[in-house]
Amino acid sequence: MLTIQRANPLDFADSLKALFANESQALVSLVDDAYADVARNGGASWVGLDENGEVQLNVTLFPHDFEFRGRTVRAGMLANTVASKNYRWFFPSVSLVKQLVRDVSQEAQLDFLYTDPQPSAAVVNKAAGLEQVGALDRFVIPLTDSRLLHALAARAYANAVRLRLGFSAARYTTIDPASYDFDRFAVPLGTSSRLRPHHTTSMYRRRLRGYPGPNHLWCEFRLRSHGHRAQPDAAVLLEGPDERKVAHVCAIRRAPNVPLPSLIPGVLRAARERGAHRLQIETIRESDLARDLLHIGFRRRDDLVPIFARAITAAGREVVSSIHDWELTTLDLER
Repeated sequence: MLTIQRANPLDFADSLKALFANESQALVSLVDDAYADVARNGGASWVGLDENGEVQLNVTLFPHDFEFRGRTVRAGMLANTVASKNYRWFFPSVSLVKQLVRDVSQEAQLDFLYTDPQPSAAVVNKAAGLEQVGALDRFVIPLTDSRLLHALAARAYANAVRLRLGFSAARYTTIDPASYDFDRFAVPLGTSSRLRPHHTTSMYRRRLRGYPGPNHLWCEFRLRSHGHRAQPDAAVLLEGPDERKVAHVCAIRRAPNVPLPSLIPGVLRAARERGAHRLQIETIRESDLARDLLHIGFRRRDDLVPIFARAITAAGREVVSSIHDWELTTLDLER
């Protein structure tokens, strides 16, 4: 019989590490590297404890702020859902997530919950009261290839995209993340109808292995119509290329008046100069951001991961019913 309760994850650090060790060492490292921030920012773990007080089930709630239609909304992302071998069946996990939903709903400190669960956990989230509101998909532009004919076709495609967008292309510079002053983009600029995430340096360190390091690069943009003013209009964070020679767009930080097409030529060039064969952005398939990417020339890969959500407040209901306005990347999810 398990006892399910809300907990400060630091109070069960050793037990959580033992549980996570059966999944991955990356999860084990999170306990030391990220869970202090989780507790400090109002997050928590919901754990299932056995008769010896050892953690057998865990789901962690990470608080995450967003800007949405002129106001700040506060979300909770469900992540690090792990069960020990003896409890990898339906009902214990459902009870755990149901307790989290019940506690958060009673407190009403968050506006909505969301998650992108592993396939095995999707049915658990649905049974616990979350609903699927969309799906994460990959959007790709080919840059080159190790095979000659494929390389020629990819380069022609990427060049055609750059030429089509060239007249609107913003000027860009690349900056080492270790020396980048990110604070100017921590909170989304301006007012927009889209759901845009707050980002912090600690979030980048938690979500991106080795950040800030040689595998990451900030691209800073200034619109040509704004002359040579000191402050940038937008910034894009690149990661990679990885072992498959894919460069990933981890974050897009821009004011509402900065069109996405103006940023893409610079991002394509930066990715190509880093040796990437493909540029990839993952976002919600049903979103206006996905539509913009397709219009630019990105190709949808139909590699879908379900997105589940549950509204807690009236503001949360407005967010959850407006999935087309979500401007998220995988940085804002569990993937």
